[in-house]
Amino acid sequence: MSFSQGVDVKQPLFRDFSKEALLSYVSDPAHGTQLFVLQRDYKIEARWSSGDFAESDPLLSWSMAKSYLNYLLSFAVRKEFLSLDKSICSYIPNLSKESPVCKVKLLDLFSMSSGIAWKESYENDVAESDVLRMLYGTGRKDVARYILSLELEAEPGKMYRYSSGDSNLLAYVLKLSVERHQKWQDFLNDANGLFSIKAPVFFEADSQSNPILSSYLYMTEMSYLNFGDMFLRPGYRVGQDWLDLSLSVPESFGLEEARKMPTATPGRQWWTNKMSPNGHRPWPNLPEDSFAAMGHWGNFLLIIPSQKTLILRIATDKTSAFDINKMASFIALPKSSGVAFKEEKTSPSFKLSFIKNIEFVFSFTAKMFCSCRFVQNKSAEYCSKFVDTKKIPLWLLAISEDGSKKEVSSGFWPLKRVSKFKENLGCIFE
Repeated sequence: MSFSQGVDVKQPLFRDFSKEALLSYVSDPAHGTQLFVLQRDYKIEARWSSGDFAESDPLLSWSMAKSYLNYLLSFAVRKEFLSLDKSICSYIPNLSKESPVCKVKLLDLFSMSSGIAWKESYENDVAESDVLRMLYGTGRKDVARYILSLELEAEPGKMYRYSSGDSNLLAYVLKLSVERHQKWQDFLNDANGLFSIKAPVFFEADSQSNPILSSYLYMTEMSYLNFGDMFLRPGYRVGQDWLDLSLSVPESFGLEEARKMPTATPGRQWWTNKMSPNGHRPWPNLPEDSFAAMGHWGNFLLIIPSQKTLILRIATDKTSAFDINKMASFIALPKSSGVAFKEEKTSPSFKLSFIKNIEFVFSFTAKMFCSCRFVQNKSAEYCSKFVDTKKIPLWLLAISEDGSKKEVSSGFWPLKRVSKFKENLGCIFE
């Protein structure tokens, strides 16, 4: 792994470390932080928790799951279960070889350059969001089928587009390829065993048992840190070639894409501190070798190999108030060259101006309440606050947890979206 000339990799991390100032910033209620951990040399140097979680609790990753998917893919490639150079149609049964999607290689999905028409938007753009359709709308029961139903709008490998669809299709192909050789759960156990996980990794699936590895990974605090530990030494366990590929900027990520994403430079299912095509680094106060798994609502696992440092944040930061560069200033990290960007703030509120959005809102509420209540084992009171059910009156929620039957409904009768809890799939739509 290379470093810029402006980074002194021997420089100690905390030459002016202010734990009080750091934790004061982290704990600001406006930021929505639930858990913050700073680890150096495999020891916890600073930790703050809102009190909502114990160390043994499973924590929702959102899109940090994509970086875990990267790791699982590396493990499968090493076992020669699949090849990045092959068409996805080599692994997906019942797809016509004449289908346009057969032009897509696994490397294209890995690089979020499949060319599949996709709009990655969230609460601030409900009506046009493929993510919400995939997770809570027409695609919720069979995520892979929904993605494969979309048109190919660009030549694979030529256009970068951040896409949870590419990640979930990649996860689908991964599972299919693994199951040709061994049981999926045995594969997961083998992979997780390499980073000495302290508690089971859990991710939710759709009703077809397709793993939703764009969004729904759960790990404990220690498991996230153990996962990050693997990357503190170049090439450790995942292989240097794989790490170099994962942290290289996709060739399809050009100037136009960089202008749309000024606060991040993508690798492959990771985010990096590499120079963007427009000549800037996303995190100028961090060393160049920094990279991160990042997720919705401000979640991240930041990895700084040159400093043997991990920073984990779990949050419900719905206003994007937390600034990674400002955080870095409190721990006096060696700086990279570059210009800081002002992060754009977006409104997280669901827009209810169109009746068709009601389906997404009710489905989201049912799904997230169910997962909070039964996957994370939190109280109904906490989960109501987590999904902000004030916006959807509580009388619209029907909750059942009678013995083994656990489900949540949200909506007007007969319009309801039900998530049922299953031990091996989590909360799923049926």
